[in-house]
Amino acid sequence: MSEKKTLSRSEAVRQRRQSRTKAQARPQKRKSRTKRTGSYRELPPITARGVVNDFAIERRKKAGKRRFNAAITLPRPVVRSLSLPRVQIRVGWRLLSFILVLLFGTGLYLFSVLVYRTCRFQIEGLNQLQSAKKNGKSVVLTSWHGMTMMVAAMIRKHMDITNVTAICPDDHRGDTLVIFSRKLGADPIPIDLSGNSTLSMGKKLVDVIRKIKAGMDFLIHPDGPAGPAYKVKRGVSYVAQKTEAPILPLGCYCRNAFHVPRWDRYTLPLPFSKIHIQLGSLISVPTDLSDLTAFNLDLEDTLNKLTLQAAANYYQLGD
Repeated sequence: MSEKKTLSRSEAVRQRRQSRTKAQARPQKRKSRTKRTGSYRELPPITARGVVNDFAIERRKKAGKRRFNAAITLPRPVVRSLSLPRVQIRVGWRLLSFILVLLFGTGLYLFSVLVYRTCRFQIEGLNQLQSAKKNGKSVVLTSWHGMTMMVAAMIRKHMDITNVTAICPDDHRGDTLVIFSRKLGADPIPIDLSGNSTLSMGKKLVDVIRKIKAGMDFLIHPDGPAGPAYKVKRGVSYVAQKTEAPILPLGCYCRNAFHVPRWDRYTLPLPFSKIHIQLGSLISVPTDLSDLTAFNLDLEDTLNKLTLQAAANYYQLGD
C-alpha cells in the first residue's frame, strides 16, 4: 500500500491554479438541441400580451449577436375578407339602382303634380296651339331644357298629355325621365343621344317619326340633354322637316323658383307661385332645305326672345 504524498501549502495552491487554467483553455462542448420546437429549450408559456424570454436574452448576449427584442409577438390571426360571387354583386347593384331611379322618377312626378295644382299660370299665344289642333296637325313643342317642369304643367292644362311623345337619353338619367313621363301619361322613347349613329338609334328615330305622322304631338328640348345651354341642335329641325309638323316655340319664366346649379339652371317653381308662358308663332321647316344651320340659328333667336318676353309680361302683370 502506497502512502499518500503530502504536499505543502504552496504546492497545493500551485496545482489548483494549473488545473483551473487547463479547464479554461479546454474547448467547451456544444450544447445539444432538443426537439425542433422553435427554440433551444422549453420556454415559459406565452400569455395574450407576451412574456420576456430571459433564456433567449442571455443566450444572445453571450453569443454577441445583434440586439434582441425581448417582447415576443404573437402571430397575427388570418382574417379572410368576405368575398361574394360577382353574380350577387351585380344583382344587388342593379336592384339598388332600380330603387333609386324609381324614387327619383316618382319624386319628380309628385313635384310636377304639386306645381300643376298650386301654381297660377298666365299663358299668352294659345291661339297658335288651338289653330294647329283645329287643322288636325301634330305640333313639335320646343323650349329650353331648364323649363321642362313648367312646360309639363302647361301641357297637362291645355293639351292631351296622353297624345304626347318625347325622347330622353338612354342612360341612368333617361331611366328617371321615363318613369316621370309615364306617370304623367306621356309616351317616352329612350334614344342614345351621345352622337353615336347606331342601328337601334335609327330604328327608334323612325318610330318617333311614325308616331308624329300618326297624329301624336312631340316635345323636344333643342339644347338637351347635356348642353351647351341655349344652343339649338339639329334634332328638332330634322324631325319637323321629316314629319312636316310645325314647330311651336315656348318661353317660360317664374320668379319664385329654385334653380338647380348646373349647366341649364333647371327651374323648379315653388308652390303657389306665378308662372308666365309665352307661345310663339308656328314655324314650318321647308322640305327642300338641305342645310339647316341658318334655320337653327333663327330658332335659337326666337326661343331667346320668347323667354325675355315671358319675363317682361310677368312683371307687367304684377305679382
